Amino acid sequence: MSDKRILIFIGLGLFPTISSAITLDNISNFLLNPDLPQLTPHEVIANQNFFGKLNTTLETEDELVLSAQKKPNSLEMTYMKLDGQWLLNDVSFSYYSSKNENCEKQQNAYTKHLTKKLNKATFNESDEGMFWQLQDRSWGIWLSTDRTINPFSNASGCSSKIILIYSNLDEQNGDEDF
Repeated sequence: MSDKRILIFIGLGLFPTISSAITLDNISNFLLNPDLPQLTPHEVIANQNFFGKLNTTLETEDELVLSAQKKPNSLEMTYMKLDGQWLLNDVSFSYYSSKNENCEKQQNAYTKHLTKKLNKATFNESDEGMFWQLQDRSWGIWLSTDRTINPFSNASGCSSKIILIYSNLDEQNGDEDF
């Protein structure tokens, strides 16, 4: 094999490591992908995503949780078994910090990004978070900040989360159904 080919193979092998920075576009493109809810747990585990390989962290008769963690972030997908089939229940991307102002900055960045992508939020509860119903889909994006224990350090802090959840808003009265 020529030296040129060896360098190309080495360069291709390093590319994922060089470009491994997580962006808001990576997160939102993953969560807003209309094919995501149809993926089986096995398909999710078999495919590399923007964050890394997901592993099974909990499996019961009726619940399956897949997750990956990279300080200070985590990605988690929950499946529920209905009528003998695993169906996606929710997907969450979390950012952890020991400082509330960091979570607020992250949340403001999410809000600006999602407003640009999805327009005005369906509803905004200042204490509870923000929610965008995805047009023509039975899914929505929930944005929240909570006081929590950092899973990496066990210190108290905050978590800024962006969650894809099943949501079928009632067209008649505008109430959420989740």
